[in-house]
Amino acid sequence: MTRIPDEGGILATRALKHAEALKHIPVIYFSANSEIESLMEEAGADSYLAKPFDLADLDHIIKVVLSKI
Repeated sequence: MTRIPDEGGILATRALKHAEALKHIPVIYFSANSEIESLMEEAGADSYLAKPFDLADLDHIIKVVLSKI
């Protein structure tokens, strides 16, 4: 499994959200990092889900994010 360093994920999310043709794509952060919420906010992601999580949590967060687009 490959891990994206925090700054790499932040930069990638910012680039995606600033590209006119791509900014509509939802971004959900998944991480065991205890600072995941602040990383999500710093990057401009749409939501986050802390690991470990169960499939019901995943299903819920996807529905919430998709309901906003």
